This record gives sequence, C-alpha cells and structure tokens, in this order.
Amino acid sequence: MGSFNRRQEADDLTDYVNNGWLSSAEFDGPTFLWNHLIREASQEDAAQRNDVPVANLSDADVVINMPMQWYFDALASMVPTAERTDTGVEIPRIDMPTFSIDSQALSGVDGLIECGNAAGQRQGQLDAYFRTGSANLTAAARDAGVARMVLLSIVGIDKVPMKYYRAKLGQEEVLRNADVPCSVVRATQFHQFALQMLARMKLGPVSVIPALRTQPVATTIVARTLVDALEAQDPPGISMIGGPQEEYLPDLCRRLRAIIGGPRVIRLPLLGAAGRAIREGGLLLPDGPTGGPGFDDWLASLQD
Repeated sequence: MGSFNRRQEADDLTDYVNNGWLSSAEFDGPTFLWNHLIREASQEDAAQRNDVPVANLSDADVVINMPMQWYFDALASMVPTAERTDTGVEIPRIDMPTFSIDSQALSGVDGLIECGNAAGQRQGQLDAYFRTGSANLTAAARDAGVARMVLLSIVGIDKVPMKYYRAKLGQEEVLRNADVPCSVVRATQFHQFALQMLARMKLGPVSVIPALRTQPVATTIVARTLVDALEAQDPPGISMIGGPQEEYLPDLCRRLRAIIGGPRVIRLPLLGAAGRAIREGGLLLPDGPTGGPGFDDWLASLQD
C-alpha cells in the first residue's frame, strides 16, 4: 500500500468543500432529505464504523456521488433547459427551480431537514429566498406526504438586528406555521466558521475579522441534534445547541492561522445596534454552554 498523508487528505477535502460546486455562486446547497432507507443505512454504517478505516477522499466522493446523482436527475427532470452531464446538471441561472407545489422531488420522503442558505445581500433578496422558497418547499412536502420537517437556524437571530437574521426569522415563521409539522434547531457558529472568515475577510496581506463573541460547536453535534429532532416523538418547537465554551472570533482565527498559515489577523470592531447586541452576548446560548468537542479539539484534528 502507498503512504497516506492525512494532512494532504484534509487539505484536499477542505478545498473541495470551500471551492467545489457546493460553494459555487450557482448553488446554495441541497436540502437534506431523510427517509427510513437512509436512516437504516446510517445505522448499519455506524455499527461498522469502528471496524473499518476512514475513507480517503476518492472513496468519500463515490459515497457522496450516489445520492447526488439522484438529486441531479430530479433537478434535470424539472427544467426543460437543463443539460445532464457526467458530474451533475447544468441549468441556466435564470431557470434554476425552487420546489413547486406539483414537484415530485419529495416523493417517498418521510422527513426533511432544511439547511438551505441564501447568498443575497439585500433584504428583499433574502426575504424572497427564505420566505417564498420555504413556502414552496412546505407545500411540496405537504402534497408528497412528508410527515415532519426540521429547520436549521441560528442562535441569536431574535436578538441581533442583522438583515440575514431578520430573513431567517421570517423563514422560521413560515415553517412553524406550515401544514407539515416543523421544529427549529438554532445552532451557534460551527468550528469551521473561523476558516471561512479567514478566507472571506482577506484584504491583501491581512484578514479583517469581526470582533464576535461566539460559542463554536462541532458540526457532528449539530447534525446529530437535527436527526434526533426529526425522529423525536414530541420535539420542541424551538431548541438550541452550542459549543462547550465562549470564544472570541479574532482569537480563533489567530489560533487557526498558527496551524495552517495565512494572512495576519486584524480585529474589526462592530458598531451600531447589531454590534452592541453581539457584545452583550446575543450570539451565545442564553443558558450557557452545552457540550461536544471544543475549538482546540477541532484544531488538533487538523493536525492528526
């Protein structure tokens, strides 16, 4: 067997997530569909996970590719101008679909976890995506017989007056009043948020990082909480999940930079009502930390 470079595999996977089609301007991320077949397959996989080595990037790509081919087929069938390719489907941006009431994309789906994201900057664009898109999605879910939905949302959207957060509140309202029962899981920022901000806020030789009080949480913890909420007999209307301790975003970025390199970090003070709410802990869990691996645990995993 050839040598296995874990750091290179991690770098390749990070590059795939950050720069591949998942992060392209033409794609906002798929809604995660969940039914009994996926649940049974995941349970079988979990039982065997400790007995097999971690898949390398090429194997992971094969596993991801199978359900995504179904997803691409569903999209292509809905859009007359779509062109199916070996790796996906090409659709003119103007023809990109939302779920419509007569859509068959949710046929056979028992439950749905909504993790969609919007890339617009204007309040009207954000509201249109979150409100109109969610209304279309819930109508399709109702007609397809979906039994339950779960929405991934953000801790603090009801406290921090930002355009994106106002739009997310609107999405929560639409889904909680939909015909399909829906619960909301609000999460704090993920560990990977520091990595995203280092790249997104880069200005020449520096990265200008907002002075955020944050409580980073592992994505594995969030994913488990979403699935638990979907399968719970009596899920709460709104639940919250966060990491084990409060952190300061510029410090997180500096600690990350010490491992992966990158531009020098400069702190950006936050002004106005949103800045004041963040300084007062608006993005932290009201009842304090919960659990899961901390940010330093995530940093250590990058070096394994």
